[in-house]
Amino acid sequence: MKISDTVVGAIIALSGVLLTLLSTHVMEWVKSSRERENAGRQRELSLKREVYLPLVQAFTEGMSLFTSIPGAHHSKLSELTLSRQSQNALAAKDLIGSNGVMVAVNSAAKQLAQGMLRLMTLKLDEAKLAIDLENLQTRINSLNSENRLIIDRMQTLRDAGMLNQDMAKGLDTEFQTNDSTLLDLFIQQKDKMDIKNQLMQKMQMQMLKEISELTTASAYAVLAIREDLDIPTDKDQIMDNYRESISFIENSLPGFIDEVWRKVIPERNA
Repeated sequence: MKISDTVVGAIIALSGVLLTLLSTHVMEWVKSSRERENAGRQRELSLKREVYLPLVQAFTEGMSLFTSIPGAHHSKLSELTLSRQSQNALAAKDLIGSNGVMVAVNSAAKQLAQGMLRLMTLKLDEAKLAIDLENLQTRINSLNSENRLIIDRMQTLRDAGMLNQDMAKGLDTEFQTNDSTLLDLFIQQKDKMDIKNQLMQKMQMQMLKEISELTTASAYAVLAIREDLDIPTDKDQIMDNYRESISFIENSLPGFIDEVWRKVIPERNA
């Protein structure tokens, strides 16, 4: 059976309409799919940015803690912790971070924790000496007060004409006993102060080392975070900037610390 040209034309026209409708549907589906994918990616990036910003701040806080430990009073050591926001960020990164971010951040977090432990170990030794020195100073102040009272009493008795030889001898003996004890306490105080100063200098040097190593570890964490957030990144330039900071910490600051201690304790130069 021969199909007329009119029917063939109608079939071709209908096929064209169907193809147009189908292609339009496919294009709309592809567009919608891409929009959903992009929206999902934007939501993911938004969530990651909310976690990653305090995460980077956590390492900055860690470096601030490193600098705070040497000079902190022993009664304030329990306050030297990361903020709640930073602690939460370090935990939340495991829920949303990429594998690269988790590896780099875990390495930096480990460096932060170990650095805190190493500095706190030195700080506890220094804190023990600080407590001993406070107790020594309390005893010294007490004995000085006693001796001042002895002198005042002797002067009062003398002015009243009531100071006899036995009383003077007894008060003098008490004064000399206190004075001998004070001399021993001053020697102990100097020895402990010298040890404390040495520990402080050692702690400050260790602080620089910990800051340097945490800076290195956090640099890789920052690179991983930028990559996960699709931020254009010149890795070489960023690492060069970090290396410049690390070089300053390692090569310039130790000499500065040594010079400060030479000025604080001039007798070391003898």
